[in-house]
Amino acid sequence: MTVARIQATLDAEIEQVWDMVTLSQNQAWRSDLCRSVATDGIHFTEITWQGYITHFTVTRREPFTQYELDLENARLRGHWTGLFRTAGNKTEVHFEERITGGCFRVKPLLRLFLSRQQRRYLSDLKRALKKISAGNQPG
Repeated sequence: MTVARIQATLDAEIEQVWDMVTLSQNQAWRSDLCRSVATDGIHFTEITWQGYITHFTVTRREPFTQYELDLENARLRGHWTGLFRTAGNKTEVHFEERITGGCFRVKPLLRLFLSRQQRRYLSDLKRALKKISAGNQPG
């Protein structure tokens, strides 16, 4: 199992950050996804531009505090945790992924892949939040 973590302080209210991260049917702000489909309040699927399909199951949802997901696709499976905390008028986030990789034979390659994915996710999230604060819709 490979663990990857990333944290940041975002220049947005916690409600905005929470909504961006947890509304699975509205992931247009993500540059790595071409589509996200929510099947119910607990399950959703993300499809990347390269055609990779990942299935998610929400396992914990404590509004504005903690959000957890199990995930699985043809290449890997694991668990994602997001922790949220108010820091004045900003929001601190801590994201962690615990992944077992099927096609990644060498753990350092999986760690590198996850780290790159986390940085991209955080960069997309910051950009989307900036658009909201400027009065535009993300996406």
